[in-house]
Amino acid sequence: MTANILKIVCGLVYVVIVCVNAAPSTKLPKGFIQCKQSDPNFDTCLMTGVQSAIPHLAKGVPSLGILKMDPLRIDKLLIDQGSGPVSIKLDFKNLDIGNLKSIVIDKIHFNPEGNNVDIELHPLKPIVMDGDYEISGKVLILPIVGKGRCKINIDVSNLIGNIKLKTVLKNGNKHLEIVNISWTFTASKLNLKFDNLFNGDKALGDNMNVFLNENWRELLIELKPAIEEVFGTAFKEIGQQFFNPKGFVQCKLSDPAISECMRNELQRATPYLSKGIPSLGLLPTDPLRISSLTIDKGIGGVNLKFKDLDILNMRSTIIKDLTFDPKNFTLNVAIVVQKPIILEGQYETNGRVIILPINGNGTCKFTLDNYKSFSVVKMKPVLKNGNTHLEVKSLDFKFTTSKMHLIMNNLFNGDKILGDNMNLFLNENWMELLNDMQPAFEKALSVAFISIAQEFFNRIPLNQIFID
Repeated sequence: MTANILKIVCGLVYVVIVCVNAAPSTKLPKGFIQCKQSDPNFDTCLMTGVQSAIPHLAKGVPSLGILKMDPLRIDKLLIDQGSGPVSIKLDFKNLDIGNLKSIVIDKIHFNPEGNNVDIELHPLKPIVMDGDYEISGKVLILPIVGKGRCKINIDVSNLIGNIKLKTVLKNGNKHLEIVNISWTFTASKLNLKFDNLFNGDKALGDNMNVFLNENWRELLIELKPAIEEVFGTAFKEIGQQFFNPKGFVQCKLSDPAISECMRNELQRATPYLSKGIPSLGLLPTDPLRISSLTIDKGIGGVNLKFKDLDILNMRSTIIKDLTFDPKNFTLNVAIVVQKPIILEGQYETNGRVIILPINGNGTCKFTLDNYKSFSVVKMKPVLKNGNTHLEVKSLDFKFTTSKMHLIMNNLFNGDKILGDNMNLFLNENWMELLNDMQPAFEKALSVAFISIAQEFFNRIPLNQIFID
């Protein structure tokens, strides 16, 4: 948890430092202070800037691509202490860490020559960890096993950290890379509560929780090296996202291997794209929310309108092939999605499906197995407000699937018998249904994807996408 305190601070240190050599016109978000490296009181300015920005960072800073950090959600964290008086395997999931906004910066020193950051801090309130746990092993002389909810409060009286960085050149741009992180902390109190220990045996569970809290000092002494190592590794990965923003590396337009560069970098960026990058104007792609989508087959066909349609599992995308023509700005890309594509949302339909009439409105779910797609995107450079941007001229999109499953709730005004029979008919005849609807479906999705892509290109000029 202490490394996540460092995460906030290091992120802020980077934000302030990165603006030191920026042009005078560079603007930071409200609440951030820009320091000049030539200032003899640079460290004082830096400490003030970091302290004043902590409340904003805790709430999240979309323009910098920083999500809310109080509470800070960690999806998964494993502490594996294999030997000694405390030998446990403790696996956390969906861990929320609170009260990070109460951090007080006591001292910061930045050495620009060695790219070192030394920092001291303490939180005014206990750091609270809330989430799911699974534990097995031995604590001092007692065995322990359990799985359920947990809550851990720790009073951190002092934290001292050192972050060593180095400058690296990537595709002609300078980036900071974390070389090493060392840190130590002092705790004045630790309180733990593990629910459902020993398969829910209340007497054993209550006694174990009492034992842990009575012996918290011995427990912390044994676990401290493992805690520092695990959180240090996690912080290094998290911190690197600040210094190599969003996992993106620009490709050179003049590079003969630009297609390979783009394929590699897009594949590497897929996890970041799935979460969304507010600073680049990119909404999350998993799930990808499409506000409105209309499939109109006209007379003799089916009319189908979607609202708030979420497309899930795009994060499992594998880019099988990609070619890019830098002269004509034409992109060809083929993808395979490893997990079934799921479309969930609101629908409204009327018309005829094959030979049967259909009408209804409600929630729906479509699942596409072994999804593959091929897209051709044609773009052109245009001048906007003195900067060159890309404009999408057309997007041709085709997809295939080995199986489609679907369920549409509330068909025929909620008539369950008619609705169940129609859903059964649709799934038994999914191939004929898809063949009939696919051209209109692909056209509607192409329009939606053009809108999403153009929003990104409107915000990001060409020279920030490619290197000339």
